[in-house]
Parts: sequence; C-alpha cells; structure tokens
Amino acid sequence: MKVCRISLLVLVMLAGSALAVTYYSTNGGGNWSDASKWSPSGVPNSNTDDVVIQSGHPITLNGSYSIRHVTINSGATFTVSSAVYLYIYGDWTNNGTATWTNGYADFRGSAAQSIGGNNPTTFYYLYLNKDALANTVTMNQAVTVSAAAAGALDINVGTLSTNGNSLTVNSTNASVTGDGTLNGQLDINTGGTTTIYNLDQSNTATGLGTVSIGPGTTVNITMTHTIGRYSTYNHTCNISGGTVNYNATGANVNLSLWLPMNTSNGVFATGGTITFYGTVQTTYSGAISATGSAVVKFAGSQSSYYNTSQNSSGGTQVGLHTFADLRIEKTGGASLTFRPNGSVYLNGDFTASKLTVNSGAVFILAQNYFASGRGYVLGDVTNNGTITIDPADNGFYRVSGDWTGNGVLNAGTKLVELTGTATKNLAGGPFYDLTVNRTGGGAVMTGNVTVQRNLLVSAGTFATGDYTLTLGTTGAWGSVTVASGAAFNAVGTGFGRAG
Repeated sequence: MKVCRISLLVLVMLAGSALAVTYYSTNGGGNWSDASKWSPSGVPNSNTDDVVIQSGHPITLNGSYSIRHVTINSGATFTVSSAVYLYIYGDWTNNGTATWTNGYADFRGSAAQSIGGNNPTTFYYLYLNKDALANTVTMNQAVTVSAAAAGALDINVGTLSTNGNSLTVNSTNASVTGDGTLNGQLDINTGGTTTIYNLDQSNTATGLGTVSIGPGTTVNITMTHTIGRYSTYNHTCNISGGTVNYNATGANVNLSLWLPMNTSNGVFATGGTITFYGTVQTTYSGAISATGSAVVKFAGSQSSYYNTSQNSSGGTQVGLHTFADLRIEKTGGASLTFRPNGSVYLNGDFTASKLTVNSGAVFILAQNYFASGRGYVLGDVTNNGTITIDPADNGFYRVSGDWTGNGVLNAGTKLVELTGTATKNLAGGPFYDLTVNRTGGGAVMTGNVTVQRNLLVSAGTFATGDYTLTLGTTGAWGSVTVASGAAFNAVGTGFGRAG
C-alpha cells in the first residue's frame, strides 16, 4: 500500500511536468501557428508553456496566444504586425530583436513578472491585467510603447515598476490609462527617464488610480496630466522626489484636476521639483499639495495660468493649493496669473511657505472670489520681478515671513498684513496699506520701503533701521498709526514722502 502511494505521487508529479513545455523555434522559423516551426512539434498556447526564439529561426505572431516565459535569443527575431494578443503569464526576456508594429502584449496572472534582457523592447500596445494591485511587472530594461492612441499603456490591474529604467509612451495622442479604480499603479522609481504624452488619471472609467514618483527619476509630461475621482476612487499622483516637467507651454493645459468636491484627488508632493511650462486647470476641486522639500516652478517665456473653475457658473470650489516652495521663473516679462474661470468661490486658502518671483517674471493675482475668511497665506516672499494684485480680489494677504527683493509690488488698493510672532525682514513694495500684527515680534527694514497710504503697527515693533521709509504718494502724505503696546522705531535715515 505504501509503494502504491509513492507510485501515485510520482505519476502526479510527472503529469504536472508534462504540462510545462519549452518550445524552441526551429526549421527556419515562420508563423507561431505552424506546429512544424517548433521543437517539440506543437503550437505553444498555455500559461504554463515557455518559448525560446532562436537565431536563424524567426517567429511571427499571427494569432492570439497565451504563454508563460518568452525568451528571444541573441540574433533572433520576433515580429508582431497584426492586431493580435500575446497573453504573457511569466517573464519577457529580449536578447535579440522584437518588432511590434501592431498587437498587444498583455501581462496577466498573479506571479511577479519582469520585462528584461540585454536589449530594450518597443511594444505597440502594453497592457497589465494582473490578478491584484500587489502583482508587479518589473522593468529590468528600457521599454517603449509606440501606439499613437489612448490607452497605449493600459494598467488596469497590477503595478508596473520602472525600476530605474526608461519608459517612453510619447507618440502623438498616446496615453497611459487604467480602469477607473485603484487596482492599477505606475511606480516610477530608482532613476531613469519616463516620457508620457498624456497621463490619464481622470474621473472616468479609463483613469489610472495611482502614480508614484521617487527620488532620482525624471518624468516628462509632453501634453496633459488629468486627475480626478471616479465613483468612490480618488486618483492620486504621489511625488517623493525626482524631477517632473510639464512641457506644454502657454495656455496649453499641463495639469487638469477634476470632480468631485473634495481634496483627496490630485498631486501630493513631499519632495522633488515640479515645473509647469503651461497652465494648471482645477475644476470644482482637486489638490496640489507640495509640502516638505517639494519645489513647484512656473517657468518659460510664455504667459500661463493657474485657473480655478467649474462645469457651470457659480458655486464653491473645494480646492487645496498648498506650496512649500513656489517659484515664478518666467522670463522676458511673461506672467503666471492665478484666476477664476467664472464666478467660483474658493473655499480654501492659497498657501505658500516660500514665494519667489524672479527678475523678469510677473505674478498676477487676479479677481478671485474667496469664501469669507479665505485668502493668500504666505511665508517668506522674495520679489525680484513684479507682483500685481487685482483691486477687485476679495481675499486677504497675510505674510508671516520676510518680504524682500528689489522687484515691484502693484498692490492696487489691497492691504498686506504681516502676521506671526517673530521679527522678520522687510524691504521693497510699494505697499498700499501695510499692517504689522506680530505680537512679540515685528518687522525690521533691511532695505527701503514705500507705503502709499497707511502703515498700522497693531502688534509688535516696526523698525526702520538705516533705511528710508517712504509714506504716501506724490503730493500726498501717508500715515503711521501705532496701537497701544506696539512700537515704531525710526532710526538712521528715517522717513519721508514720495515726491
């Protein structure tokens, strides 16, 4: 009885081994469907079969088949020229030449998979339809997806890890997509350059759930990155490091944030540098949250916009506009304008811990409609260019850090309030109305300052130092008001009137 059991086990093991076949291309090669072109004779079509394409025996995929591992030997050729599928349940290893001018490489199953070999691979369409998000396809070699169509790279279920290798999906109108849920993820990590024409994380059934970008990587978005929420799924782009460039210029939309009214979908950066050369569009809601060491730049020689809008006029936008380090690096007088598209009430502050406007750049704060008690919350402001405030804007302007630089402030009729509890540096202007409200702190001039109308020291100390405080405009004096408990120290050069 014991012998019988052992024999039965051996038979089962042998039967299992028989199911796993490695086919080698032979007899001068030909079509995949031709059994005579494989050794052993047969047509590979099982997720337990492996194929090896040998030099001198090229294979053309002329139908849709399933396979486990695919190996293309050095000097060997594999061709796909029709709209057929190769369902891959194992690894893809390209040591020869793979020519995809059509067709679909569809990675499936629950096993960890890799795309590698000595040579890069250019697929036509590349799909991930794994069993679960945690099932990973890891790139061990550069990959290009060449189809000029939406969904050229379609990560429905599973995670594609670039693993320090370059990924290119940059044919005109090509896009990276998903299935609308959070079952798909693109993980750009450990270096390498990723170039994508359109990145679709939209509020539709084609939106990719999650994109993560890590240190050492470079990501180039050629046209548009769309992020939204589909059903109950908040789509996010999480950036912990690297360089992300949105390269479309001017009024072309770099980043579009869509429905619904929450701040859980969008771009969340804790590191890295993000540069926009074109326009950011937020509709109803969405977040740009760049905290920690993250730097956000608006650059280039063409004027662009940071739009807040809705599908219809009126209503409230629940948006998050938070920057640790915001830099306006436009050149030649080009501007970035923060503006509404329609009567949109912003139910959140525009926050920048550091705001830098370079020489030659213009930052325009247009007529925005902030909800009551909302406005601009700024830390350190360095203005070497031009900051222009629309007089009709209804938000407040609060600065808790330094205000320095040799640029121009066109304040209109708006009040700038210096807040916080520390003593900070102040230079530049001209301010229209300026209030110092810093209990236990204050403002010390480190350069000349102009206040066109009223300077109010409501809390803390205002000290001119060895610089000139100019009050008023040509022919009209401004005023200084010092509240009880506050102080105004005019030493050194002192102050005068414009004109």
